[in-house]
Amino acid sequence: MRQLFVEKMYTGQWGGTMCLTEPQAGSDVGASKTRAVKQENGRYLISGEKIFITSGDQDLTENIIHLVLARTPGAPAGTAGLSLFVVPKIRVNPDGSLGQPNDVQTAGIEHKLGLHGSPTCSLVFGPNNQCEGFLLGEELQGMKLMFHMMNPARIEVGLQGEALAAAAFQEAWQYAKVRLQGRHWTRLKDHEAPQVPIIEHPDVRRMLFTSYAYVQAMRALLMQTSYYIDMTRVTEGEEQERYQSYVEVLTPICKAWASDWGFRVTEWCLQVFGGYGYTQEYPAEQYLRDAKIASIYEGTNGIQALDLVARKLPAKGGKPIRELLGQAEATFKKLRNDPQFMEPAWMLGAALKQIEDISKGLTKRPDAVMVVLLNSVPFLDMIGDVLGGHFLLDQASIAREKLWALCKEAGVDPKDEVAYKQFLADNADAAFYHNKVQAAIHFAYRVLPNVTARAVAIRAGEMGPMEAVL
Repeated sequence: MRQLFVEKMYTGQWGGTMCLTEPQAGSDVGASKTRAVKQENGRYLISGEKIFITSGDQDLTENIIHLVLARTPGAPAGTAGLSLFVVPKIRVNPDGSLGQPNDVQTAGIEHKLGLHGSPTCSLVFGPNNQCEGFLLGEELQGMKLMFHMMNPARIEVGLQGEALAAAAFQEAWQYAKVRLQGRHWTRLKDHEAPQVPIIEHPDVRRMLFTSYAYVQAMRALLMQTSYYIDMTRVTEGEEQERYQSYVEVLTPICKAWASDWGFRVTEWCLQVFGGYGYTQEYPAEQYLRDAKIASIYEGTNGIQALDLVARKLPAKGGKPIRELLGQAEATFKKLRNDPQFMEPAWMLGAALKQIEDISKGLTKRPDAVMVVLLNSVPFLDMIGDVLGGHFLLDQASIAREKLWALCKEAGVDPKDEVAYKQFLADNADAAFYHNKVQAAIHFAYRVLPNVTARAVAIRAGEMGPMEAVL
């Protein structure tokens, strides 16, 4: 099958899809009803409907190779009964040439909030009972094989959240520098004062810089996870297992934390545009629309949080998450007595303590299961915030040294406010390092206190959503 299908998929001659979702089987993939019946020639007849299939049909490639989850006769219920099949849109002859259509029909194309350049399709397999598929691997191994694709895809979805947030920030930042509105905050009562670019207004700067800090934190999380993935490919034995365990813990955090906060960043950046942001004259509204799907597909963020709390954190006795948070603790210890970073570092330390306390006390409660189910998303956010704060502070300590070196080389005293500001205006590298330092401090003051707030709610065991009449 590799020779028959994979080469042309790698070259882009043929496209590919992952077909999991059905009308009754969204997050509950185990409810899938698509059938696969083995034939005498060893192939399987596939019948069923799949929905929300990205690029399920298009005319950009000669063929589309669908990977379809289906249930064989007598297979057990749930995800354990699913197998994975290679189902081409057009049959492929033994010599690699294209044959006849494979009885895969497009039932419809979704009209979506965003991602208008990506056709999302409903597909019907075997409406005429002529759809052939090839078993990939062994029967009943469908979910195991699918996760080989889904886990990297989840990290890529986190990257989507970060990338759209970064693009939204760049657009809002450039717009704020040229859009004239209002007077400078130091001359609010001076009606003769000229209009100033809105980037001079404190609230606009707050939205922009909070967006910048989150983008930097998300990017650092994704880069660090990517580094661990690279290390799994160049190490062996226990060392490889250690890096792989880090990837497994960080994958749901990359997916959920980056996509959730990436969407919020696009919202803040749209707000910077004011009324124009709500129109299609500027790209802000498209970034927001396109970002929303990231918290939904490849496993909703609620599912990611449950996976993190129920499976990933307890794995290997909790050692991987302890080691990852241990890196954040090392940053706290390194900077807790530093005059510039002391308070942000202690905020990081306090947030770490909240995670430790919640983790220890959660399973001892008589209502532990319900508390976990109700608070898995806030708990994932707690870990994401702490890791983000750690990455930014670690970067800031390095950036400060680089900044001081540039100042020394230029003969600029950072304590000379006028000279220092002019230096930042003239030197792009210095401005970059300066903003790294400020982003870490801003994130610590504005974001890390939320960790304590969430911990208070979790510790209280508040059950309003479960007690309410909904």
